[in-house]
Amino acid sequence: MKKLPFFIFELSVFSVVIRTAFGAVAETDRYGRVQAMMFDAESITIKTDIRIPNKDWSRSSGLWNAKDVAVSRSGRRCASQGRIEVEKEKFCRFGQIVDEEDQAVRISIQIIAEADLDTAGVYFWLDVPIEQFCGGQCKYKDAQGAARTVELPEKLAEDIHFLSCQTQQLTFQDTRKNLTLRASWDRPLATTVQDNRQWKGDAYTAYPALHRGVLQKGEEVSLEVTLQLEGRADTRAARLEVHPAKVRYRLDGFGGNYCFGIESPVTHYTLDNLRVAWARTEMTPREWEPNNDNESAEETNWDYFEKQDRAGSNLRREFLLAREIQNRGIPYCISIWHLPTWLYADPNRDRSEHKRRVAEEQWPELLECIGSYLVYAKKQYGVEPDLFSFNEANIGVYVYFSAEEHRESIKRIGAHLKKLGLRTKMLLADATGPGGTHIYAEPAAKDAEALQYVGAVGFHSWGGANPQQYSAWGDLAERLKLPLLVAELGVDAAAWRTKSYHTYHYALQEVKMYQELLLYARPQGTMQWEFTS
Repeated sequence: MKKLPFFIFELSVFSVVIRTAFGAVAETDRYGRVQAMMFDAESITIKTDIRIPNKDWSRSSGLWNAKDVAVSRSGRRCASQGRIEVEKEKFCRFGQIVDEEDQAVRISIQIIAEADLDTAGVYFWLDVPIEQFCGGQCKYKDAQGAARTVELPEKLAEDIHFLSCQTQQLTFQDTRKNLTLRASWDRPLATTVQDNRQWKGDAYTAYPALHRGVLQKGEEVSLEVTLQLEGRADTRAARLEVHPAKVRYRLDGFGGNYCFGIESPVTHYTLDNLRVAWARTEMTPREWEPNNDNESAEETNWDYFEKQDRAGSNLRREFLLAREIQNRGIPYCISIWHLPTWLYADPNRDRSEHKRRVAEEQWPELLECIGSYLVYAKKQYGVEPDLFSFNEANIGVYVYFSAEEHRESIKRIGAHLKKLGLRTKMLLADATGPGGTHIYAEPAAKDAEALQYVGAVGFHSWGGANPQQYSAWGDLAERLKLPLLVAELGVDAAAWRTKSYHTYHYALQEVKMYQELLLYARPQGTMQWEFTS
């Protein structure tokens, strides 16, 4: 085959632009924890935390599960404070300031016990990415001031705690000695470095002890940490070679979710200005049938349902948006998050709780609710979704089905929609997290009766996966001869809380995820979370 000319991009020019636009040294999350650091216009995942484990380290608390957290940002300073529950209803207060100055990150930590706390101690937690530093070196000075070096293990060794020492500074360096991270604290501390691959992690963790043992009520511990990352970006020209005759699989393109905040101008802006290849909308049964329409699942009270479709209501916006999406020729899936309370087996639980189940005796009513919604949408608005699903039913957000129950729900709902003369098919799985979750689809995938109602396979990308896990989804869809859809595409499901999706580091993570999905999972379409406000 004749090769096309190379396309060449000069990354050295690109890095100058980025260096001007992104002057930050570090990025922090909604708890004030460092999540990434920058060097020479590059970004890598370096994370910090505070850990307070119980005596045997079987459980620990930290900033990630702190309560009453308040974060304020001013310039390059991020200050956070809150309370950490160390034992049941026993807390310590924390305060943390992250300052960026002179190309370094300085972290000030203060912990005050509100009660006597029976702990193993208080630790500063530093995660260093194995991907960048694997096979490199960790240097330190021991208690006598002698310089020491240990190798950063390329493979998980028998002794996962490969360094224990009394030191005031650690220096991590990659194999090419191009990337250097210096971490120092304000005094010599007992410090351990471990390999988190033991727990399927992707980082080496260094954790100096601010304090060891029991914390007395009112006792205060503190620490000053400095992090400095140095390195040179790879500015060699990148070469891209295109082989147009080699077809891998069909890709319809990229699309988005239109589920929440659909009244926002962003909704129509994205529809007008982006080539939306696939879309996903929300079905709201709690607005369609907040109370049972009547005592019979076989007799639909259409007068009752028509009254729910009020001008200005969210339900009306749902129907109008579905019509607009369909009129634009965009294939789409409709998904349920919440059911009306009366359809749940546990009606008294809070609607935000996960893993709520459908009451078995209410299944006929559930089928009527879903079916009447779709029949009304077809007759009144001329729309029929291509696919239907319960959102993330594998973990119950907010309706839970086991893998076997998911198979049975496909058969029940699929048969009902077919009986009503609707063309809408079922989306198999629609599972959250791609890592190993393809097994959730297997019971239905092996059931011929269920498969006749399935129109596509779907998963959500939260948390990412390794190449083998992504490939498992592509292989499943290929085996079933069905399209594969990434029904929610994104790196961090909580990014909307922190606005971290505005950051350079998040953008790089997302681009990397796109590449890995296309290379390994081989989806026919993706749906960004979200194309609304």
